[in-house]
Amino acid sequence: MRAFISLDIEDKDVIKAIRGVQESLSEAGADLKLVEEENLHFTLSFLGEISESDMDNICKQLRSSTFPGIRISLKGLGVFPNVNFPRVIWIGAESDEDLLVRYAQAARTIIIKSGVHSPPEEFTPHLTIARVRSGRNKRELVELVSKMSSISIGETRTSPMRLKESLLTSRGPIYKTICEAIP
Repeated sequence: MRAFISLDIEDKDVIKAIRGVQESLSEAGADLKLVEEENLHFTLSFLGEISESDMDNICKQLRSSTFPGIRISLKGLGVFPNVNFPRVIWIGAESDEDLLVRYAQAARTIIIKSGVHSPPEEFTPHLTIARVRSGRNKRELVELVSKMSSISIGETRTSPMRLKESLLTSRGPIYKTICEAIP
């Protein structure tokens, strides 16, 4: 199964504000695939394909760990990899005491302790809100992202740390929670 470890966004008011940003981005006329509200999350570590045994080992580690939801502030809008070739549009995130970064490091440790491959160490706290499918109206999109670069969405609390399955379909990904840490 294709899997990742994440923290989910569940606050309806914050999701509504994110939806407003997505609608504004759509006005640029770019070819975007907006992330559905039920799929809004922070990927702490992407695992790719893992076996049933790997999943069991990771769940054992997660279920015996305490990683409750954390308070985060959503602000700033940007693109990956860069403005010349935007593929992903994201909202930035900050947390007290760099908890988001520390949770990403903890997720990596859980994966390694579970005997699964060692994921990359690099982590940039962000919430993906759209993917750019083509270069249509790229200039307009980049200008709009630049104008909205200092946007502030607000604060919210995330879900506890979760292992999720990602099922890719023609309509987009479907995410299913497999297990979660102690809240």
